[in-house]
Amino acid sequence: LFAIEGEGFFVYGERTTVELFDGTDAFEARVLFRHGGAVLAQVPTDLADGDYDVTVTVGDNTSPSTTFGVGPLPLAVDRMRPAHQPEEGTTRPIWIEGSGFGTEADERGLAVIWDDGLATFEGEVLFRADRKLVVLPPGGDEDPLPLGSYTVTVVLDPDGDTEESVEAGAYAVE
Repeated sequence: LFAIEGEGFFVYGERTTVELFDGTDAFEARVLFRHGGAVLAQVPTDLADGDYDVTVTVGDNTSPSTTFGVGPLPLAVDRMRPAHQPEEGTTRPIWIEGSGFGTEADERGLAVIWDDGLATFEGEVLFRADRKLVVLPPGGDEDPLPLGSYTVTVVLDPDGDTEESVEAGAYAVE
């Protein structure tokens, strides 16, 4: 999603369109919300990485263009929850929110690693979206992680040549 701020983006009875142009082809973004001073639109999913000229058209009036860059989001973690697991009971999936995780269709691999300083364990990624991961901690209910403290790390492209990683946080098995 992206927002464009300005003036005159809403006129009753007139359609508001947002168009991205790469110098050759034009792509229309889906307008999700609009009012006089802003438009919220969804980036078309089939856009290639690069810079696009973006315009807003309301009726017969088109705004001056501004440049919008499309590319992969940086790998970052905003938060991980829960950050602990009770000693007894069912192993619960954890949610990791951030950016740059890629999607299920991404060719770059992704791993989530638990490290206690002595050994590393890999969790099972249940859901992967560019801004959210749902991961089952290693071992599951049959062979849960031993008691202790772990550092959880998200690794992008673990078997490729452009490995990138970011720490998600501390995880405790109590």
